[in-house]
Amino acid sequence: MFSLTSLEAYDLLRFSEVVEDRLAQAEVTQVSRSGLEREKVWLSEALALLLAARACVSDLLERARELPELGEVREDYSVELQGRWVDCLEKVHAGITFHAGSRAPILEALFPHQKFPALRKSSAEGVLAYAAEFDRRSRLGYAKRIFGQADYAFLLPTVLEVPAAVRRWEACFEPSSMTEEQAAPIRAELVETASRVDRVMRQARLLAEAALLPVEGAFEESGVGARPRRRVGSVMTEAIVPVEGEIVDDGVSLAEALGVSALGVGTEGEVEVHGPLTPPLSQGERGENGALDSRGGVATQGEVVAAGLPGAAEAEPEAAPELDVEHRRPRKKRSARAASDV
Repeated sequence: MFSLTSLEAYDLLRFSEVVEDRLAQAEVTQVSRSGLEREKVWLSEALALLLAARACVSDLLERARELPELGEVREDYSVELQGRWVDCLEKVHAGITFHAGSRAPILEALFPHQKFPALRKSSAEGVLAYAAEFDRRSRLGYAKRIFGQADYAFLLPTVLEVPAAVRRWEACFEPSSMTEEQAAPIRAELVETASRVDRVMRQARLLAEAALLPVEGAFEESGVGARPRRRVGSVMTEAIVPVEGEIVDDGVSLAEALGVSALGVGTEGEVEVHGPLTPPLSQGERGENGALDSRGGVATQGEVVAAGLPGAAEAEPEAAPELDVEHRRPRKKRSARAASDV
């Protein structure tokens, strides 16, 4: 089995919690079905296996989150901590509302606004601005006098938890202060635990699939067989293989090696070849009307005939030029009209 990185190990352990919840829900659904006694035992064993393997995962993830290489994880975790901070605000609001009513003056004095769902999705700047304003208002004399009363004593610990929750959220955006001596054992434990839990999850999936097999589509609907999503930054790309041997400059440019001009201007006696040789037509070869196409170039015989212009019937199709091999210059055939003039 390939070795896991710290980020992959962390994501795998976090996803094992999702699998545990889905196994528990599948077990509840299976119990409600009649019969399938043996299958119910298999599903219970699958859940028990995963629960035992994840016994110490929560504590490990808490310690591993401070690893220097897991800055992306800490930023993701800030979303969860932002939700917990809003939970503290809602508890303070609910406590005041329950004790003094929804029109209590302290609510307006303490909260800049009460749009808590919007705060959960707010940007970092919005969170910091709201937190600073809430902290300023909580220091006002009116707020201190209200929370100093015996009737509001039960709410004071929750009010003090609000700034603490903000400090924990802010710490997610700070660089890790963990040294390499502290990080090495945590990193090794993280990878070893993730590998072990991954094996147990595979066993649990197999047991769950066997248990839910008698019910068509039950295993797919349970979501137990899902895999964690890979982060975009963890996708491996192929490295560029260097050319072996020493590169020597022989003084010959690519254009010279191919026998063409690099800037589209041929040297004397040469014509740069990019496709079929079609030299520009002279004024005498344009026909009597000198018709031009819509792009500003010379119209073809078919375009002149289609347009119904005079002299279109007499005009002869242009002859393809012949290439003078000796001088590599295009040699035009004289048209029938030019020959008759001679």
